[in-house]
Amino acid sequence: MLKVLFIVPFIFLFSPLFASANLNLMPEAYSSDVYFKLDLAQQDLNAGKNIIALFQELNDGKAKTQTVKNVLALKGKKTSFDILNPFLERLDKAYKVESFADFKKDCSLSSTTPNEFTTSLVHRFDLALDRFCRSAFVQQYTNLKNFKGFSSEEIEYFTQIIPFYIEGDDPQDEIARLLKSLKKYPQDLQKISNIIIDASIIASTTPGKSILQHLKLNEKFQKLAQTKTNTGKAVEANYLDEFLKLYKDAVAAVQADDFTNGKQLILSAVSFYNKNKTFIPQKRAWSSIVLTAKEFFYKGKDAEAQELLILSKTYAPDSEYSESHFHLIWSHVINKDFSKIKAVAQKFKMYDNFDKLDSKVQYWISTALIKTGEEKKGTGLLNKMMTKSPFSFYSIVALKDFAKDGKIKSEEELLEKLILKDNPIKINFAHLSAQTVDSIKRMNVWHRLGFDRFGALESRYLLTLTNETGLDQSLMKTSYQEFREYLIVNLIKYLNEQGKYISSFKLFQDNVDQNTFPMNLRLVKLIFPTEYFDLIKKNSKELDPLIVISLMRQESAFNPHATSSVGAKGLMQLMPATAKRFNKKVKVKHLVDPEINIAIGTKYLKLLVDRFEGNLIYTLASYNAGEHRIDRWRKEIFRNNDPLSTIESIPYEETRNYVKLIYRNNFFYNILLSKTNVKIPLDETFKVSETK
Repeated sequence: MLKVLFIVPFIFLFSPLFASANLNLMPEAYSSDVYFKLDLAQQDLNAGKNIIALFQELNDGKAKTQTVKNVLALKGKKTSFDILNPFLERLDKAYKVESFADFKKDCSLSSTTPNEFTTSLVHRFDLALDRFCRSAFVQQYTNLKNFKGFSSEEIEYFTQIIPFYIEGDDPQDEIARLLKSLKKYPQDLQKISNIIIDASIIASTTPGKSILQHLKLNEKFQKLAQTKTNTGKAVEANYLDEFLKLYKDAVAAVQADDFTNGKQLILSAVSFYNKNKTFIPQKRAWSSIVLTAKEFFYKGKDAEAQELLILSKTYAPDSEYSESHFHLIWSHVINKDFSKIKAVAQKFKMYDNFDKLDSKVQYWISTALIKTGEEKKGTGLLNKMMTKSPFSFYSIVALKDFAKDGKIKSEEELLEKLILKDNPIKINFAHLSAQTVDSIKRMNVWHRLGFDRFGALESRYLLTLTNETGLDQSLMKTSYQEFREYLIVNLIKYLNEQGKYISSFKLFQDNVDQNTFPMNLRLVKLIFPTEYFDLIKKNSKELDPLIVISLMRQESAFNPHATSSVGAKGLMQLMPATAKRFNKKVKVKHLVDPEINIAIGTKYLKLLVDRFEGNLIYTLASYNAGEHRIDRWRKEIFRNNDPLSTIESIPYEETRNYVKLIYRNNFFYNILLSKTNVKIPLDETFKVSETK
């Protein structure tokens, strides 16, 4: 099995582009090019095992005495787990509690927020100890040894912990057992029942069956039950079903060319939503209006479609700010009517709010300016977009536009709009602070022991460090941005070396989106690995292997054991039924074998390339959504042969994004493997040719 963690140097030696002094893309070795991978002492691994065991036991509410002793033995010893010392002090006291006075003093809750997300290992353990304390407290009163009724302070403590059982992840069976044991004490049972009912009202929910059968009811609960009877999940589903029926009937009417009835039905659905917003998700209502509008458009009713798309903006959730603006110009984008794109963008103040929009909307409204005579302003906005989103599909399209207009002759200068000069930060591992080194050691321990959730937490913790806390200031001073780039580069290298490509891709994407570092070739190399490339070339005699690896990166992130929710398997995410079309003897278990998966996957991809006459958009869309859907879309939806119009017309969001992402992958793989296609016209890059 080929395992390449980064692009091997020799592939760059024969390309004039990569020898360019301007881009400085030739590979060089720097002291910063060190994986965050360390040799671990056995004591580190043993400590890690005990800490993980304790964490799991605390969350189960049943920490074992020996496990606690093993972890407490770390107190006073100099290890990479010193960060947990405050927690160990708390654990030492909390584990010995017997009376309520002990609980109040040594087992008080560190947080009252269920399921809190944190980047702090100490905080994560404090939350686990909170869980243990809650469980121990409930169990103490379930046993009812020398019980004399609840004091006001004990009731207050119950009031703090019950929400964790009602709206958090704590097991409700623990509370059910407590209620059952309290049946001998009706007054105390009522007190705890009242707390549970109050917490349920606040959370707008009802307790589970295990609690309900032992709960002592009150008037508040009767009102809650009545309310939930009228507005419970079953009734909420009825409201949603009624809304969706109106929407589906509207779509069916439009598809049957009954446009008047279709419009009336979708407006009735909107009216129904306005009256019953409490029970119908806003995003569902918004998307239903948009999808109905598109059905009108597919039928050639552009004016009706635009009217509904403008209406949909009123119902868009805040989280869909950019996408809701794109829908306002969508029909004009498909028609390439740049005057109308510009007019709509001006009407809805998109140019004034340019920075709030994603790269898709930014590209189209900037291009509309260029196409309607405002070239300087449009070009400035495109440059701004490319600086902010160099990794975006639309930045690549914009680069092609710049190449097409011929004003920038040099490929190097064009490429520098996305990929800046590669100036690695020269930070030596010895420059790191003890705090940083300890975190790196812990990260290695967590991954070595297979506890990836702590490994991910440690990565997030590292990225909270500043240059002042993360570096030994007596050895080196550097800027925050330089230090952050150093951390990100080496974290990505480390994750790649562990085969955790999805994590490294996400780490990169998150930080590109936040614009926390410049895009340079060194980073591009790291997030476009050439894993399995020899095997891909072996099986791609009639295909461009760069398209195959671009697809594989998106499908499985090079994980041969990847399995999708619908059962697709392996590197190229083959459905078992599809695989049998090419090898009747193949079984599901065989699809995790890279050689078998790639051999079948490349045959299937070649079949699609031939079926769609080398059209990359149709090929990729059919690989994701199915061949017959593409046949229907070509007949009923796609208006022209323009590649961007075709992509934006794809009805499924997942498939639209899939095509864009694989095209982006292919663009960068071409650059890395010295087959740069920067100046090749956009239309031509969507045509698949056989390899020579």
